[in-house]
Amino acid sequence: MPQASPSLHGAIDLTWAGEPWALLPGRAMLRRRTGSLLVTDMHLGKAAAFRNAGVPVPEATTSADLRRLTALIESTRPRDLIILGDLIHARSGRADETISVVAAWRATVASLPITLIRGNHDARAGDPPCDWDIRCVDDPFIIDGIAYCHAPCAAPIGAAAVLCGHIHPKVVLAPRRGSGGGGGSVTLRCFHLAPRCGILPAFGSFTGGARVHPVEGDRVFVIADDHVIEAPMAAPPRSSPRRPVRSS
Repeated sequence: MPQASPSLHGAIDLTWAGEPWALLPGRAMLRRRTGSLLVTDMHLGKAAAFRNAGVPVPEATTSADLRRLTALIESTRPRDLIILGDLIHARSGRADETISVVAAWRATVASLPITLIRGNHDARAGDPPCDWDIRCVDDPFIIDGIAYCHAPCAAPIGAAAVLCGHIHPKVVLAPRRGSGGGGGSVTLRCFHLAPRCGILPAFGSFTGGARVHPVEGDRVFVIADDHVIEAPMAAPPRSSPRRPVRSS
C-alpha cells in the first residue's frame, strides 16, 4: 500500500507507469522523477462568464484558486508547472479583472516555467495573454515517456502512459454493510489511475464532475478532509466497457 509522504501533508506516494508520483489533496499530482507539478481544468474566468450571461454566481473564485495553487507551489517547490488543459473557461470569461488578477499572480511566481496543454475550452477561449508567460502546446506532449494530454486517450507511440484531465472525475462512495455508519452515499473528487491512463481531478473550484466507472486493474483515490485516500471499491470485470463521459 502507498504511504503518505512525510514532506507533503495528506498526500499519497505511489508507483504508476513505472515511476514514483505523489497524489496531492490540493487536486494536483507531483511527478517525482522530473519535479513537475501537474494540474488540470482550472477554468479561470468561468464565474465571470456566467455573470456576463446574467447568471448570479459567486465572485472571487479565480483568486481563491490561485491562492490554492500558490500553496501547492510553495509546498512542493516544483521545477515546472504543467496544466493539462482548460486554463481559461471561455472567451467571455476574459474579463479585465480576471486578466489582471492572474497577471498579478504570475508575477509572484515569475521564475516558474509553466506549460499549458491546450484543451477544448482553450481552443475556444484562445491562448492566455503574453504577459502570463505560459508556453502553449498541443497534445500529445510527451516528456520522458509520459504523454500529457487533455482528454483520455490511448497512449501514443513513445509513451508508457497518458496523464490527462477533461472529465472532472468524481466517485460515489456508500457505507459498507454492517459498518455501523449512518447516512447515505457521498460524492468525492478523485484521481482515476488505469494502468496506462491517469485522470486528475479538476483543479477549479467552480466546476462540475462526471462519475468514473473503474474496471479491474484501475485504482481510484479520493480527496477527503485534506487527505488522499484509496477508495475501497469493487470494480467490475475488465471486459466491462468504459462509459463515455463528458465534462463542461
